[in-house]
Amino acid sequence: MNRSQRTIYTAILNAGGDFILDIILVDDSSTMENLEDRLEEAISGFKIPKLKLIRNFERMGLIQSRLAGTSLAEGSIYAFIDSHWNRFK
Repeated sequence: MNRSQRTIYTAILNAGGDFILDIILVDDSSTMENLEDRLEEAISGFKIPKLKLIRNFERMGLIQSRLAGTSLAEGSIYAFIDSHWNRFK
């Protein structure tokens, strides 16, 4: 399980699937190889209808990227989690 998959899995475990309306991943125009096609492959294994991926065309920074994610969110409460977060560490 890669880092992105562990982060999604841990968020679902902590919040419970009934409380999550959607999960939005934001790629801030990363040039890292593991975030190119492999990111779509990693999240395709989750059967979560509300899982969305946003890719910025240029670096926008932390706050603007989070605002881009919240603009697509359906809920009114947001939790921001970095990709390296894992409750099992």
